[in-house]
Amino acid sequence: MANTTSYTGYFDRFRGRDDPKGGIGILLLGPALFVGSLLTPFSISWKIQGAIGLLAWIVIWMVSGIVRLEIVFLLPVVIVSVVPLAPWQEVVSVYWDPLVLFIFGAVGIATGWKYWGFTRRVALRSLYKLGYGPKSQILVWFGLAAVFSAVIPDTVTAAMFIPIAVTILHYQGYKTADEIRASTFPSLVLLAIGWGAAVGGSATPLGGGMDILTIELLSDHVGYSVPFTSWIYHLLPFTVLNFLLVGTYLYYIFDIDATEVPTSKSFYQAELTKLDSIKQEEIIVVGAWLFAFGLVLLEPLYGSIIENSVPWFDPLLAFPIICAVLFVVPAKSGSASTILNTDVITDFPLPVLFIWPGAIALAKILTLSGAVDALGAAVDQYLTLSLLGFLLLAIIVTTITNITTNTAAAAALIPVIISIAAKADLPVATFVYAAAAMLNISYALPSANGCLALTTGFGADTNKMVKHGTILCVLTVILITVYSYFASQFIPGWNLP
Repeated sequence: MANTTSYTGYFDRFRGRDDPKGGIGILLLGPALFVGSLLTPFSISWKIQGAIGLLAWIVIWMVSGIVRLEIVFLLPVVIVSVVPLAPWQEVVSVYWDPLVLFIFGAVGIATGWKYWGFTRRVALRSLYKLGYGPKSQILVWFGLAAVFSAVIPDTVTAAMFIPIAVTILHYQGYKTADEIRASTFPSLVLLAIGWGAAVGGSATPLGGGMDILTIELLSDHVGYSVPFTSWIYHLLPFTVLNFLLVGTYLYYIFDIDATEVPTSKSFYQAELTKLDSIKQEEIIVVGAWLFAFGLVLLEPLYGSIIENSVPWFDPLLAFPIICAVLFVVPAKSGSASTILNTDVITDFPLPVLFIWPGAIALAKILTLSGAVDALGAAVDQYLTLSLLGFLLLAIIVTTITNITTNTAAAAALIPVIISIAAKADLPVATFVYAAAAMLNISYALPSANGCLALTTGFGADTNKMVKHGTILCVLTVILITVYSYFASQFIPGWNLP
């Protein structure tokens, strides 16, 4: 009899999650839908049918977790090289876009925060000062995740803080994922991190792949690089309001038994005493990130000055350049010889280097094949500068986001929204920024974003996630609807990118 164990182990490396939904049927369903969409004789172009079929294939594999995300997001380039749904050169060009280097640099520097102890120090110090009561702890984790996800990708934020939270929960008596899942307090700690990372992600374009994708597509439409300050002007006020909304819900809705939290202030004080004084490496790695972020944020002030003397310089390149420099800056603490090296960036989430360009490639295929125009024609009558128009947009975007992940939703929907608004002579930026906020309303399902997938894996109660995440989605949909409508009507310059 053949030994199938080795084959199982071999194919395990391609699996997206330890508990993927479905088996060989789901694995084959994606390509079957793609082929079926190509061969079925609809009255539209075969390229449009193929692009929509490719979108369905990617969504099914992403939601099920049957295949690793790196492989899923290589599909657009692989398929378009075999089936000419769009010009291959235009699709593959996204892989050498400066934003790919930017993502590598920003996330690479952020991995140094975890290695050198900055994120653990911030978490313990915050809990010691603010959060040794059960509800206070939950709000502290929520706030930390929201603040950090404003400046680093939401999934990376969750990946940094969840292991720290789980370690503390272990000290508090919750040793396993099942024990965390069975109790309200530890499950809410993880959900607070996941929801906080989602909430903070809308504050700046650095909040996740969906944000970077959205501002890139808006920049392509207007013909110049939209500054980060424009995004912050439009969406930071909403992020603050949403932070207050979700934080209030977390504080008042849940009834937590104080006996579930056996630790006291002295516990966090003892943990803090185990930490060394703040290290030079922490200062360097945080300072380097802030310096790079400052260059990107202040680009409107100096961009015209250096445009002629250094025409090749893109402020986004500050992140990869500084990241590369940190690989040769000596470290004085620990076993690492330099601030960043292969050991330091062991936790670097490699999928992010595939997800963003893959999502852009999918968006290009949907646009160049004509699928965007076809989808837009079906819903263009509903996109209006009215409360009802923003409400319908919020319902559509939020629903698709929670089902398919925010990055896939951005790739599918933002080109459609831009196309509809431009053809109807509506302010494109108004609807793109509204949709960008809606893409971050991802609270209800593990498939909504990497943050919730991580919380589920570490033991968060999915029943609470679905029930309360759905309620939060409804509340936030109402908030973004009212916010977008009144801002578009009464705030000067709101309808400009």
